[in-house]
Amino acid sequence: MSSRSVIVLLGASNVELALPHVVEALARRVDGPFELFAAIGHGRSYGTSSRYLARELPSIEASGLWRALEGTRGTQHLAVVADVGNDLMYGASAPTIAGWIAGCLARLDALGARRVVVGLPRRRLERVTPLGFALLSTLVFPFHRRREFAATRAEARALDDRLRVLAREGAFVEPPLDWFGLDPIHVRRSMRARAFSAIAEPLGPELRPRWELSVAERRALAGFHAERRALFGRPRVHAQPQLILRDGSSLSFY
Repeated sequence: MSSRSVIVLLGASNVELALPHVVEALARRVDGPFELFAAIGHGRSYGTSSRYLARELPSIEASGLWRALEGTRGTQHLAVVADVGNDLMYGASAPTIAGWIAGCLARLDALGARRVVVGLPRRRLERVTPLGFALLSTLVFPFHRRREFAATRAEARALDDRLRVLAREGAFVEPPLDWFGLDPIHVRRSMRARAFSAIAEPLGPELRPRWELSVAERRALAGFHAERRALFGRPRVHAQPQLILRDGSSLSFY
């Protein structure tokens, strides 16, 4: 059984793009080496398999992360649940997505995790125009049938409301407007460190304020692969943990 603190990351492109900042912000809130378990990746879905270019990933619900976490019971768990809005663009309804999130939160609660749920960027989404929505659909979700603008906006509002209710046992972070630029769903590069420091704040005080990844560790993070994925339709399996940091912390991806 693990005796180290455990960090759980659930999300999609925002978490992947800011991964070094996310790891640093959360690592500063545990005392000593940790084990990180992440189910993330561009276009990741909570309830269905998802494809980004030639790569396909299982849903977060069906990933091997939950099996891996079974061996960590009895330790301190910190968890971030983010990037919930992707599934709206895949055609899932707000109640369906909320059900997937509720299932994930129930599993985290069974581990006694301190958790934070990141809401949709609601204030930024309210400013999206029909033209902006069409561009977002084309550029970010090119392989999926375009959804109707007004219906998707209404579903986004309903989903965000449901997330606030689901987060009652933990913390809820509402992304502020200044985290976003022209892209209404991805945190600006210049704001990523600040954003994920704010997201991690409800999980506890900084116990190691100066903790940072090395340059080599940051580079290694950029090449992570999930335990199970398909590339050009061919299944690939990658052993985990995929990265051991210089302090002995381990990082696994599912």
